[in-house]
Order: sequence, then structure tokens, then C-alpha cells
Amino acid sequence: MEPLMSWSAERVSAWLRGLDASLQQYAFEQWRLCGEDLLHLSSQQLEQLGVHKIGHQELILEAVEKLCTMTYGLAGESVGSVAEKLRAVAHSLQMGIQSRWRVNTYDGHRVTKMPNQELQLVLDLIVTAKSLYSLLNRYQYTELTGYTGFKNILELCKDLGSAVQKDNTVLDKEKDIISVSRQLVAICDEVLSSAPEAVLTHTSQLQSVDLVPVLPGEQLGIEITSTSSSQHYISGTAAEFPADSSEILAGDEVIKVNDQIVVGWSRKNLVAKLQENPNGVSLLLRRLPALSVSHKHKDKPAQKEEEDEEEEERNRDLVFERAPASVRSYSFR
Repeated sequence: MEPLMSWSAERVSAWLRGLDASLQQYAFEQWRLCGEDLLHLSSQQLEQLGVHKIGHQELILEAVEKLCTMTYGLAGESVGSVAEKLRAVAHSLQMGIQSRWRVNTYDGHRVTKMPNQELQLVLDLIVTAKSLYSLLNRYQYTELTGYTGFKNILELCKDLGSAVQKDNTVLDKEKDIISVSRQLVAICDEVLSSAPEAVLTHTSQLQSVDLVPVLPGEQLGIEITSTSSSQHYISGTAAEFPADSSEILAGDEVIKVNDQIVVGWSRKNLVAKLQENPNGVSLLLRRLPALSVSHKHKDKPAQKEEEDEEEEERNRDLVFERAPASVRSYSFR
């Protein structure tokens, strides 16, 4: 993939145009951000560009973080490395706040606006926490280890966002932030101590594939599932897919469509890009190595097991937006 540093302002604005619909009110083309600017984008800069809502800042910075991870950290991204990063960010935020409390000039009990550096750390914490959740969810971590605590990560991220936006003193905000940070550290410690080494160290790989309709006008033969965090996965292929081929597998994440990076894009924009050329499409996919389930749950009463399955199904429906199941045919060039 082309290094992010070399992206032109036009390419950056084209990528931004594919993000969440709530962000399309901003004049991305007038920002004139190049790839290097994107690498160093911060909440303060977004504020100066007119993005005042922290939720919108979070969406953009989270997408940028995914993009940076994809272009620079692909070889080293693993459950272990992301958990360690999240733990470091959460711990640093706690220590920074507590250090401020010990300074004689601290005025957090009177003011309501958080320092920019502290706000940036909170946003970094949210972005990194969501990255860990996405990775653990993709690995079906509960099935591998039996640990379910990581599923609280998204709720904790919401709590962080609410904390910084409350109309109260900085001191009260910081108390809430420290409470959430400690919970995230505890989750990281549990993941790092309980996960099998294979899960902690496995990294993803990139796979390129070209798809063309067998007959003009037919569909490409893939089903795509999109998550609430704007990640897009192959969830099905046509039944006649050759058994000895490995070009495309269920679970592969869509990274690039033709010449456009679609990391962080909305589902609507991704589908439009896939349908752009009726003659076919080139995909760049990210694949995580397959892992077998090694953890066996303890026997549960039948009623409890049914309740757990129902709850799991409800949670899955909340996280995933299922793609239409109209899968036709495809072939590889």
C-alpha cells in the first residue's frame, strides 16, 4: 500500500468523504490536509478546523488511528501489543491527572474546561480501547478463553465521552476518567495474563484479489458484514467457490477497493464503491490467522445456557449490520 506520508490533499479529502454520514457537513476539501498532516492530526487541530463536537472528533481520530495501524503497524499489530498500548495510555492518563492534583496551582475544582493535552489523552484512550475491543471480538476471545470482561470496553468508552462533556468541574471529570482508566487497565491485565500465547502474538496479513462477474450484470458473489465501528468483513461467498482456493475467506476484512483505501468508511459508501465498476473490482483484504477454540466452558444448567445464547444473539444484532444475502456468482482473474 502507498505510504500515508505520501498522500496528497486530494487523496486525504477523498478518504475523509467516505467516513460516517454525520461528518459530511465539514468542508474536507478546504482543509487541504496532506498525509503527513493526517498522521499528526489532534483534537486541537480539529477544533481549529471547525469540528467542535467531541463525538465527531472521536470518529475522525478513530478512523485515522485505524488507517495508521493499517499502513504502518500491520506487521506488529496483535492482541498483546494493542492491550499493552491501551494499558500504557490509561496508566499515563491516571498518573498525569494525579500529578496535576499535587500542584499548588491546580484549579480543577473551579474551572470546567479540561487542558488540551489531557483531552487528547482521553481521545487516544477511547480510540485504543475500541481497537482492542474490535480485535478481541474478531478473535472470538470469549470462546477462546471464557473471559467476557472485555465486552464492557464499549460502555467504558461511552462513559469517558460523557465524562468530558458533563457540565461540571474539571476535578469531577478527572475523578470519572480515573475510575474508567483503572477499569481499562484491569481488563488489559486480565487479557495479557489469561490469553494463550498464540492469541497474544498472532498478527494479520494482507491478501489481494480481483473479482469479476461470471456474466455481465451479475453480482460479485460476496456477502459483507459491517460493524458499528465501521469495519467491514467478508461473511459469505458463493456456494460454487472452488474448495482448493484460498484467495478470499469468510472473516477477511476489506481494506481497499480498487485504488481507494476504505478503512473507517461507512457501509453505504463502501457499497457504492464496490458497485462503481460493473466489470469487476480489486480488493485488498486483511486476514487474521485461524485459531482453534481451546477453552471449554463449564457445564451450565440448560435454562442458563439458553439465556446466555439469547443474550449473545441480542448483542450480536446490536454490533453487526447484516448484509443482504443475495449472493450470486463470481470468478477470479
